[in-house]
Amino acid sequence: MSKSYPQEINNYPEESYIFYKEKNRSFKYDILKEGIYPVETKFTLRNCYKIPDKYEIVTTWGKNNPQTVKCNINYINNKPVFYIFFGQNYEEYVESDKTASHAATLLHQIITPNSASRTSGTLIFGLQLCCVSKNRERKYHLRPVGEVSNSTLCKRARNLATSVYNNFQNQSKEYYNQEDIIVLESLKFSTSVKTYEIDFGENKENKRQKIEAIIQVTDQGLISRNAYRNLSAIEQNLPREYLIFAETVRINKAMENLIPIKMIDVHHHINSDIYNKPEIFDEEVINQMASAIGKGGYRSIKNILKYIVPGLINNGILNPTQPVINLRISGDGRNVGKKIKHVMITCAVLDDKENLHFPDKHFTTVLYPGNENYDSLKNAMDLFLKELHELKDYGLEIDGATWHLNLYFSADWKFLCICLGFNNASSKHFCPWCNISKDDRGDLETRWEISKTMEQINANYKVYKGHQKMPLFNMIPLDHWLIDELHIMLRITDRLWKLVLDELREIDLFDDLSRSVIVKEMCRIKVKFQFWKDKETGIWSHSSLMGEDKMKVLRKFNLELLFPPSRATKIRKLWDKFSDLYDDLRNNDTDPDDFEKSAKEWLSLFLLPSRGNWLIGEEIISGLYLPSEITPYIHVLVHHVADMMRKHRNWGLKSFSCSAVEKKNHQQVSYFFRKTLKDGGKCKDGRSSIKELLCHENRTLHFMYNNNMSHSLPKSQKIHIQ
Repeated sequence: MSKSYPQEINNYPEESYIFYKEKNRSFKYDILKEGIYPVETKFTLRNCYKIPDKYEIVTTWGKNNPQTVKCNINYINNKPVFYIFFGQNYEEYVESDKTASHAATLLHQIITPNSASRTSGTLIFGLQLCCVSKNRERKYHLRPVGEVSNSTLCKRARNLATSVYNNFQNQSKEYYNQEDIIVLESLKFSTSVKTYEIDFGENKENKRQKIEAIIQVTDQGLISRNAYRNLSAIEQNLPREYLIFAETVRINKAMENLIPIKMIDVHHHINSDIYNKPEIFDEEVINQMASAIGKGGYRSIKNILKYIVPGLINNGILNPTQPVINLRISGDGRNVGKKIKHVMITCAVLDDKENLHFPDKHFTTVLYPGNENYDSLKNAMDLFLKELHELKDYGLEIDGATWHLNLYFSADWKFLCICLGFNNASSKHFCPWCNISKDDRGDLETRWEISKTMEQINANYKVYKGHQKMPLFNMIPLDHWLIDELHIMLRITDRLWKLVLDELREIDLFDDLSRSVIVKEMCRIKVKFQFWKDKETGIWSHSSLMGEDKMKVLRKFNLELLFPPSRATKIRKLWDKFSDLYDDLRNNDTDPDDFEKSAKEWLSLFLLPSRGNWLIGEEIISGLYLPSEITPYIHVLVHHVADMMRKHRNWGLKSFSCSAVEKKNHQQVSYFFRKTLKDGGKCKDGRSSIKELLCHENRTLHFMYNNNMSHSLPKSQKIHIQ
């Protein structure tokens, strides 16, 4: 059977290549741009083929001397203009505004000037190709998007995307090296009624990393599920909220296999602390939280160490050839309601001293809503204390190596004394480290050294006055119990400021004028400060200063606005010397002997006595303050800090600051209100807010030590084309 001609061998539009065959010749075409039929479409002269606009094609013909050209047709002023590009890189061209055949004749006059044969312009431009014209006609007669179903619109979008993808794959070769990996990842376009985003394939690993990064950001930024759901509804490039939740659940389960969260019962007595301001006053929330008191949570310190130690080894912080971990224990309580506190126990690896100021480097082991008292802490920490004893006695095996632990403890005065089973700060015997009594505070001759030992306390805690119960952390030597340098600054500056205000009251100058002067001076040094009078008691109160503001007042407040120059100079000298002492305390290079000398000189200045006798006519020169004004923190600063600096010089007292622990406690309270159900609602698995908080702690560890996860995603280069 004889073949019929012409033949079009193609898979168009899925593939852009077309093989066209006549009886004695053949053409190869590559459709670069299919073009469109304009409203006033023109036709070829003889064969009456429609001439498209915005049309581009590559044509190859000839056996012995093959020719390859690139042809374009563009309508200018409603008239088609024919272009034929030729040469090795299509650097030469001919054009005609008459016909395709005229353009072909111009081409042959250049490439085959000595030959009379000519190739049809219609064939060179591929205007006879039925498959292309049919596809173009089909598009020309497409119904408007408002008149077809959604499935048809999706089919159109997929076909368009496929065509764009194929063209991209071909075109990219002209702009990038073959070794470059060029991937069209997505396409976005809009119609008059809808916007479409088409993804070409899916990188599941990149998608997972993006979701994990979003979970990390929502945890750090305290973005609730509802808030994220609203954001993702606005920005469609964000993964849907249900995907975020599902991945959060997966991470929680994976981390709970490594670091299980145990719920513990804590016996308690509701007792609001009048000295700490509550975070909230909402009675409904307070009642929900009150009903949840006693539902504490615990994460094993052993499991936490097993998880973080490999990362610390990789970062060069721990040395497996010298398997010793220096572990610091801390604790803090914070009012979150008129009746409720959150109490937390944390641990941190002192060897990672460069990062100890980050709250996330202090890992919560025990967390419970309740009171900051001995019995509650003892019940809540039962499992934790047992593990600490085991770690102290036997160490911890990690990846075949046994790690030995040196334990330390640091907290504010109240928390430290509770854990030590010791008197409060106002008692006669107030110092946890020595046997001083209140009556001896003004003794400048006696050197009050750290004389107590944990061995003696364990044998008989009543051997030292003021010790009322067995210490909770009795496995930690007493010389490893360190004062918090942050609270030294906070409480001593509180005392110095209170002494100034008390003196104004004593000399009857605490009036409206003085208060106005103080507020204006605070404004000058950029500290927010106000006085107000309690309507019921008639007592004047003032703003509580934050840590940085306290140091501003200490260093910059002009005391001469309140006192005569001679008096202001004495107080200023006292303040300046304390500021210097605090700077030296935080400096690891400070010599402990020099510090001890400076601290005692400062105390001598603090206790500077008045001179003169008015009975014999001598002028009275006022001193500064009495021994009764010496606080426990002042005593420790002068008599014990130097010993602590000598003993722990490799760490420095700055490593035992509780500022990061307090910040972490504040973050957890914020997380409680913004990211948990506050022990209310109907949680699917019935877990408490404490469980949610500790799950958040587990996720923080996952993000911190998961080396397989990228914490930042590469950004695309945005290019705008007008």
